[in-house]
Amino acid sequence: MGGARLVRQVVREHRGRAWIGARVITLGLYGFVATLQPHGYRPDRWDVIGALVRPGGTAVIMYAPRGH
Repeated sequence: MGGARLVRQVVREHRGRAWIGARVITLGLYGFVATLQPHGYRPDRWDVIGALVRPGGTAVIMYAPRGH
């Protein structure tokens, strides 16, 4: 999501180069920290249910009839 937000800010909100650079660095740090998490985690049923529910919510938002 952070990458999509970065593209939106660059294209639609015309942010400056310093803002873009700060966002790129932040995204990179986030990815680095994520690699430091312990391995061997097994998702429980609530993780699986949450993963299945999310695309449905996204579909409702994306394909809802709009009045315009």
